[in-house]
Amino acid sequence: MPALAQPSAEKWQLEAQRLQLSTQQGWLNLLHAETNIWAETESQVDDDDFFLSANGKQDMRAELVATLNGFFDLSQTPAVQCRFPARFYWLQQQLKHVGEMPFINCKKFIEWRDKVAANKVTLAFPSMYLNNPGSMFGHTFLRLDNNKKSPLLSYTLSYTARTDETDSFPVYAYKGITGGYQGYFTTRPYYETVQEYGDIEHRDIWEYDLDLNQQEVNQMIRHLWELSGMNFDYFFLRENCAYRLLAILDVARPNLNILQKNKFPVYAIPVDTVRAIVNEGIVKDIHYRPAISSRLQQMQQQLDAESLQQAVLLADKKISTKAILSSQKEVIQQAKTLQLASEIRQFKKQNDNDILLARSQLKLTQDQAKFEFQSKPPQQAHDSARLSVAPGKEEKKSIVDFSLRAAFHDLLDRPDGFLEGVAITGLDLTARWFADEEKLKLQKFDFFSMTSLSPITPWSNPLSAKVTVSMQRYVLHNNSITPLEVNAGLGWSKKISSLLVYGLASTALHYSSRIDDNGSVFLGAEFGALWKFKYSRFNFRAEQLSSVLGGVNRKVDIEINYQYDIDRKQSMKFSWLEREYRNIKTSTASLNYLYYF
Repeated sequence: MPALAQPSAEKWQLEAQRLQLSTQQGWLNLLHAETNIWAETESQVDDDDFFLSANGKQDMRAELVATLNGFFDLSQTPAVQCRFPARFYWLQQQLKHVGEMPFINCKKFIEWRDKVAANKVTLAFPSMYLNNPGSMFGHTFLRLDNNKKSPLLSYTLSYTARTDETDSFPVYAYKGITGGYQGYFTTRPYYETVQEYGDIEHRDIWEYDLDLNQQEVNQMIRHLWELSGMNFDYFFLRENCAYRLLAILDVARPNLNILQKNKFPVYAIPVDTVRAIVNEGIVKDIHYRPAISSRLQQMQQQLDAESLQQAVLLADKKISTKAILSSQKEVIQQAKTLQLASEIRQFKKQNDNDILLARSQLKLTQDQAKFEFQSKPPQQAHDSARLSVAPGKEEKKSIVDFSLRAAFHDLLDRPDGFLEGVAITGLDLTARWFADEEKLKLQKFDFFSMTSLSPITPWSNPLSAKVTVSMQRYVLHNNSITPLEVNAGLGWSKKISSLLVYGLASTALHYSSRIDDNGSVFLGAEFGALWKFKYSRFNFRAEQLSSVLGGVNRKVDIEINYQYDIDRKQSMKFSWLEREYRNIKTSTASLNYLYYF
């Protein structure tokens, strides 16, 4: 009996060509293809194993042809449809009117799919973490959930860079910006992620339940299998964790096209991508999971001064639980005092069994004595880019400052959705127009600036820090210089009601060929205060630096700013700066209109 002829891909190829499937967004999403400014389409996957055609990275049609041929070539090991189950499913859906393609039972994929067992997806956003440059702007990952088990047992999907621990910070920054690291997808249980982010790194986590149906979740799982072990060039500014996860969502629901709609031409900051997802209307519910440090801050605000003091003393083992249980306070206040003391012990990684035992003696449920934890979700934050126009005076000269900031947040910006006392900005350019001279000059360019004013608490004494790399114009008689500056400060901050005060020991390096000895090194101090009101912020800053090397003898700044929010996208700010540099004093005042986009 003659052998049966193997089915041919020819009629599927002809129909795929007629339907122009290689140009459809669903196929482009599966290949992570993007059209550049020269109208050239190319896949962003940088791994030869992801392509079946030699030209598959640049030629989407050639990759589709090779894929269909592979589905009908049953001699390959592993089978092509087992390597690329998401492609197989999508093409089968588009061409099912032609007939059924050959089907293979992909055992390894099925075992992995059943192990994940996801029927819904949650997007998670951990807040900023200043101790890791890669997480300074926040992070995003996906949680693959199952209704029948706790979310803590779910798997999480993250995209991260394969970095070299021996790289210095300048090398890390250069590689991260230029794509010098390989990016890859990882999975691990959610409880490990919560422990790392919430308890170790003290990062709040926001969870967004996504409105994806089972069919869409299944397609996402198929595509994750395809990406297993595949490498991408990792770009810190754009093709990062947030950007890659949007691409995954676009595969799950091809008509979503979040990347196509939002573009993110220069950078993709995680909070911006979260906002894009929320704006698409695919978020069903939002949950706030505060870090233990945030829990402590909010808990202390819900206790009176005496109960707070007792909780701190109990946590430090300076009093016993009997002092709490025998007090004249209401039982609810006793329970809350014990709970705060217990969490302080956990924060310090200390045993709290005695406190838990005392809490169990109170006949109260957790709901009867629970604390309320609230925070503004990140999507309510102002947009990351900012444009401002500021007419004013420099001495007696009329000026107008034009500023453009690429990212992200400073201490006077609207605080909703951001950590209090934390500011990170990058690529902040200010040009100053002198009306009398009719000249436009560079006034300031901040390459990068980071400020962390974490206040000391009864249970923690964190250091406050400040780092800035910039170029700034200084007046010298009838001329000016614009040296390269590196500034750093280290000290402490203290919160007093709505007032945050701080003091830093400061150092600075100024480099310019127009300075004696080509530069100066300064040492000194900076003091400041930040008042936060309902719709506005006011800050005062004073800094004095004396040169220890170089020709400039000292630099003194006294600065006042007041910013009022018109709405989420607009603000007004008054600024005044008195500066002494190289024995030349200048005074500048301006009224700023700021627009966030």
